[in-house]
Amino acid sequence: MNFSILIIEGSVILRERIAAMLLRVPNVVIAGEADTGMKGLEMALLHRPDAIILSLELPDVSGMDLLPHLRQTRTNCRIIALTDYRFKEVCQRSLESGADFCFDKTTEFEEAVRVCMVLADPLSPPPSGPGDKT
Repeated sequence: MNFSILIIEGSVILRERIAAMLLRVPNVVIAGEADTGMKGLEMALLHRPDAIILSLELPDVSGMDLLPHLRQTRTNCRIIALTDYRFKEVCQRSLESGADFCFDKTTEFEEAVRVCMVLADPLSPPPSGPGDKT
């Protein structure tokens, strides 16, 4: 069974890098890619992914503001927030707003992919929930 992931990231370079890494993970399919928050929300409703990788810095809306809407529409979806800000408070706020995980884009990028690998493996124990990385 495939595990679908939606990528919402404003940077085309990062979207391509994330997608390339995820496509090497068994059972993972890319449900879609969005470069804005509004497109991402539409795609989340349309494709109903198992997980969403969400940048907190988007060109049209703050990913932080988008989190509650994604959580409300996709209650059983795992949301992995990515940020450029290295402040613990940013990740803590994202977790409080609905993210399941939060990682720094520059230093913890591979951790986000590792979480997706674990989530996509039906035999793997689930990764820690809120507060996994703050």
